[in-house]
Amino acid sequence: VRALKTKNSEQTINCILNILENGPIKSTFIENEMINFVDIKANSSIINDKSFYKFKSLNNITIPKSVKEIGESAFEGCSFLTSIELPSIKEICNSTFSGCSKLNKVFDKMTNPDILESISDYSFYECESFDIVNLPLNVESIGKYSFANCNNLIKVVLNESLTNIGDYSF
Repeated sequence: VRALKTKNSEQTINCILNILENGPIKSTFIENEMINFVDIKANSSIINDKSFYKFKSLNNITIPKSVKEIGESAFEGCSFLTSIELPSIKEICNSTFSGCSKLNKVFDKMTNPDILESISDYSFYECESFDIVNLPLNVESIGKYSFANCNNLIKVVLNESLTNIGDYSF
């Protein structure tokens, strides 16, 4: 942990959260404003609902390949999160990355994007830095408002597997 001075002489703290214990990752630190890096070293398979909800300073997270499920609103409101490398998951749940305004190029950094089948409601709502979305090959469904209010989105590349696009998805 180290303290840094900002322009207006207030101190901010760089905090790293190392998760070493196996088992589901729970929402212990909801709305944390100090943790900016999370390193999950455990062999967890689940990140529960709202595990990192409104971690307002979080800008980087390391998720192990053992994670197969990420719950609803797990990273919602992480407004400084710029990049995330997702493991092989079948579904991006409701509001998982909603309000992550600096997040971009999620699918390009997935371990195995062809596993992904579903993008649920509000998954990337208000991810304002999204400019291009290349939908993975096997995504069959995009939920309502999934990419709504992504104001810089200029290009979406759909796939042949897509059978359902929810209301106001883009």
